[in-house]
Amino acid sequence: MNISLKEKVKIFKALSDENRLKILRKVKFREFCLGTLAKEFGLSASVASHHLKALEEAGLVSRRKKGRYVIFKINKDKFKDLLEDMFDYLIEEGPEENNEIEVGRPM
Repeated sequence: MNISLKEKVKIFKALSDENRLKILRKVKFREFCLGTLAKEFGLSASVASHHLKALEEAGLVSRRKKGRYVIFKINKDKFKDLLEDMFDYLIEEGPEENNEIEVGRPM
């Protein structure tokens, strides 16, 4: 899958917060409800919800309702797509690419 540059920026912004990385680590193997995640990390429900919303908008987690609870789980396919796309991006050579160092003008 080819992830657009705009989508990559959204993903990396979502990943740039320590609490969000901790949340992702927690939901890596099982689903959690918002309240449990908030309590686990000492966050208010609204702050935890804010972090989860950013992760969800980036496609890194998904949510579902179970009664009055909102349950979150990681989107492993999105991470797989991102890593494959970034790997392709980093090793891809453009038509004008060469191994010479470009030297700019002295300042």
